[in-house]
Amino acid sequence: PRLSQPRVLPMRLEETQPWKEEHRGQRSTEQTTAAGRAWDARRFLDDRRPSDGPLQNRLYATEPGPLYLTHGLLDASTTLSGFGASGSQQLTLVSFRQGTDGAGTVPVLDHAWGPGTWYDVRQDVSGTSSVRRVCLGAEAGFVLRKELTGPTSDAPCADFQDAEATPLEEAVLHAVSEAVSQPQQWPPVTAGTAPSRRETFTVAQHPIPAVVIEAPAGEGAERRVQVTHYAAEPWGAALQGLADEARFTPLSDAVFRAPPKGKRVAEDSTALAGWGRWVKDGGK
Repeated sequence: PRLSQPRVLPMRLEETQPWKEEHRGQRSTEQTTAAGRAWDARRFLDDRRPSDGPLQNRLYATEPGPLYLTHGLLDASTTLSGFGASGSQQLTLVSFRQGTDGAGTVPVLDHAWGPGTWYDVRQDVSGTSSVRRVCLGAEAGFVLRKELTGPTSDAPCADFQDAEATPLEEAVLHAVSEAVSQPQQWPPVTAGTAPSRRETFTVAQHPIPAVVIEAPAGEGAERRVQVTHYAAEPWGAALQGLADEARFTPLSDAVFRAPPKGKRVAEDSTALAGWGRWVKDGGK
């Protein structure tokens, strides 16, 4: 489900601060052909299989040229190993296009991969409530992610200082790997749960068609129930503009004490509390 729609990713060409790209492993040089062109290239081979880790193989053009957004990546592969893990993935350059100089326009972010958007998650733990904001950005070939506590809506993502920065090519590899490792059925259903039901779950001003799944939670004399809301249509219009990573997590996940008589009593919960777009027209 997560790979069923194209995603949009606006990216600044300039840097607001220097981001570092680190290559691990044994380095060698070679010449290769990719996308109909010859390249001088550097290969980085990081073999962690002796310690039950993966084998990572990365090939980069020495001079990125038109491949500047992916730092010159020509080929990348990862082979899993150890602890029962198996499988591999590969990302290979097959073509590229070069645009023209000029001011870009911000694309419509109905189906946002993430950069250019933000979302809030409300957490209630042991009677204490807090809001966590996730800001997503991208610039100079890096995807940025930063979490804030107790945000205000005046400037939702004004500062990406100290953000987690991931090279775009590694972010693509991770996104695909994460998508194919998730359940192929939506919403995900586990054994032992009661039949799901449909409800409308409201986030700020957004009414969202949802699927509700209940399951026993925890152990002990007092019965507890976990109640989880998932978006019925994660790519539906009700979630327009929501970042990819938040579409495929529960809208709400709560644990209730369920006494034999009387109403359920809420204990801990997390819930999507709002989302929006911080990037403005004109690429700012």
